Amino acid sequence: KVLTLEQFGIKQKTESSALINAVINAVDEGGWVIIPSGEYWVSDEIKLKSNMGFFGVCNPTIKSVNGTSPLQNTITTINNDRTYHSNYIENVTVKDLTIDGNWQNRSNSISADNQGCCLKIVTSRNFLVENVVAKNGVLHCFDVSASNYFNDGHINHTAEGPSEYGIFRNCRAYNSRRDDA
Repeated sequence: KVLTLEQFGIKQKTESSALINAVINAVDEGGWVIIPSGEYWVSDEIKLKSNMGFFGVCNPTIKSVNGTSPLQNTITTINNDRTYHSNYIENVTVKDLTIDGNWQNRSNSISADNQGCCLKIVTSRNFLVENVVAKNGVLHCFDVSASNYFNDGHINHTAEGPSEYGIFRNCRAYNSRRDDA
């Protein structure tokens, strides 16, 4: 099953987080969400689930709106609840789009505690990110991680739920605020 943002009445340059997440929730296992050309604004995280594709047509942009909390990611996986777990998301593809974290126009309270990324993939297996540009992330543009960051002082500690078997192909990242791209 293929669903498009247009089928859900989503318009360009209007806040669309809830509607985009509704499209993702409605797509069947193995289905695709198609984002047409244009710029789509989000104030809440877009949450990808297992066994789906999130594909752009003619390079659309998903952009965090002005004033979005610097704690929030622009796009992440549905299991990213900022707790320790091993609930894996599997078989996700993100392809042919731009993700703009818009750190320049978020809250002025950007600090070391703010972890917002353009695309944050958490506790995931078998994922593909292809032909994606990520720019203006608060912390990172792309971030692949376990269920949560932590520092217990032990360099040999393995976090619960590490991500594995991911591919990034023909992607570009630039202009993150706090850290590497």
